[in-house]
Amino acid sequence: MTKKKITTIEGLAVATQNEFLHVNKRFDSLENELRGGFKEMREAITLLASAVKDGFAHVNRRIDTLHADISDLPVIREELRGLRGRVERLEHKVGVR
Repeated sequence: MTKKKITTIEGLAVATQNEFLHVNKRFDSLENELRGGFKEMREAITLLASAVKDGFAHVNRRIDTLHADISDLPVIREELRGLRGRVERLEHKVGVR
């Protein structure tokens, strides 16, 4: 903005009003930028939250599948102990051990 020499009260009032209008425009511009930035940030957070939710759901499904796959391990271990004892007795009777 060019500097002019202000010689009257009216001139000072006009210059002051013009500066306030200029500052107002700058604040409006800044406010619009911030609103846009916050909107983008909210959208990014929403997408991130959705991705995290989907990721945890996928992990939970895999854990549930694994849990179902290994749920009978204690029974299998007990059967193996029993079979090991039977094999050892048979090997002893046959003389392999």
